[in-house]
Amino acid sequence: MANLDAAAGSSTMRIVSSGPPSNSKHLRPVAPERPQGMINTHGSPVLYSADLGGCAGLVDRALHEIMANFRAALQRAGATVVHEISHAFPDSGFTCVLILSESHAVLHTWPETRTVNVDIFSCSTRLKSLEAIEELRRSFGAREVTVQEIPRADGHAPPIDGRR
Repeated sequence: MANLDAAAGSSTMRIVSSGPPSNSKHLRPVAPERPQGMINTHGSPVLYSADLGGCAGLVDRALHEIMANFRAALQRAGATVVHEISHAFPDSGFTCVLILSESHAVLHTWPETRTVNVDIFSCSTRLKSLEAIEELRRSFGAREVTVQEIPRADGHAPPIDGRR
């Protein structure tokens, strides 16, 4: 676990790795070699799961503004949004799902506790998920952020039996 100063002021960002310990020889799963002619244009798949707490900027924010900020943060971080869907819960929070060329991102708000949860899953080295989370932290005025980095299985690997 590492503690990082997210920005000037009292905000903090903690990165918690759910993978093997940092002294392990197996930090990330490595994809098998590609057959000749196949180009590896992705990195190891990873899920970033972030909890933003003390979000003063969440109170009284319009849902369309939350959706637009979420989309813009992901796009600035390198994501290509192909579809979006959202749902507002009566007298409560909001959930937004972005389907990305790189995979997907989900945002849940809890205005009553000033909490925002964000999950970003991608196997593209082009998508800078932590930059998107940092932009959302600033946008919502989060006083604290905890991020879990969870390595995932690589579905891009050739099938074990060699067939497609």
